[in-house]
Amino acid sequence: MSDSTKVTNRSLHQVWLMLEQWSSLDLKSGSPLGNAFAEALLCLLNRAFNALCAELAAGCGYRGECAQLEQVCAELAAQGQTSPELMELLSLAQAPRGWLSQMLHARVRYEDTASGALTIAVGGGLDAEQCRDWHRHLSQLAARLRESSAHW
Repeated sequence: MSDSTKVTNRSLHQVWLMLEQWSSLDLKSGSPLGNAFAEALLCLLNRAFNALCAELAAGCGYRGECAQLEQVCAELAAQGQTSPELMELLSLAQAPRGWLSQMLHARVRYEDTASGALTIAVGGGLDAEQCRDWHRHLSQLAARLRESSAHW
């Protein structure tokens, strides 16, 4: 098992643990502690996504930094390599109304008490159910893409 696979799995497991804790505390979205959980979950979901990208890219022989999925796909194409799995990830990430794009662009809403400014949030706020849906989708996607890449 690669290091990236371990990071993907560990991050997804940590998301699950935090979701269970958030649910058991019965926190309201928008509360300070609810926002802290949402922000931590977003960080872990993004970490799992980035690790999945690195995992799939390594399967194609890519050894560079996987900071930008678009760049990885372009560099692989320049080397004559293709990865249907990475291309699917890219397509999902770029679909503006899709779950993956929404997850990657989600932000937690905080009120700045000094200026009254707000950080823009997806759908008016982030709650445990939205994070749970993203976790489920990302876990299923990772399993399917791993299975698909194993056939190559």
